[in-house]
Amino acid sequence: MNAHAQNGKSAFIGGEKLKYQIYYGFINGGEATLQVNEQVFNGKPAYHLYLNGRTVGIANTLYNVNDTYESYTDPATHWPYFSIRNIHEGRYRHYSTQTWDHWSRPDSSIVISSKTGKVVVVKGCQDILSSVYYLRNKMLTIPPLKQDQTITVDTYFTDEKYPLTVRFKGYETIKTKFGLVKCMKFMPVVITGRVFKTKD
Repeated sequence: MNAHAQNGKSAFIGGEKLKYQIYYGFINGGEATLQVNEQVFNGKPAYHLYLNGRTVGIANTLYNVNDTYESYTDPATHWPYFSIRNIHEGRYRHYSTQTWDHWSRPDSSIVISSKTGKVVVVKGCQDILSSVYYLRNKMLTIPPLKQDQTITVDTYFTDEKYPLTVRFKGYETIKTKFGLVKCMKFMPVVITGRVFKTKD
């Protein structure tokens, strides 16, 4: 059962648009846009989740990143129906899709990747974008978090089963053009060795 059904609240609604500026020190290096729209997917109500992250200015000259992720999700469960990953990073290009079936098996889900074919995953498994919105709603239904508590969501990302874990770092009030906003602060927990030296 989803957060909306349990308590009458939802962490987001159709039409939401968030835009972030990314800085490297004082240099504006990029921007990211997250958007939610209500749509119909294969005759069923759906949220269309959209994320675009790209470099700007001198960072774009050096790195030229323009990555887009899309996900169509069930508004009742927030499980994905269909996902798109469209990557442009320098000369590197990657485009793939994933079709999700959470309903035909009682104990697991199936994801069909345009790159690797059919894979059985845990029930309610998320793509990398839908997991962000799934977690936002999950925050409405769990007891208050304790400092450094972790939450894990099972995802299928880059054609691998990947447990996405975030660590709660407390509350922080930030200054925005809309005034002061009280926020919950999270830090991703990553796999060490390949890219990152530490887990946080």
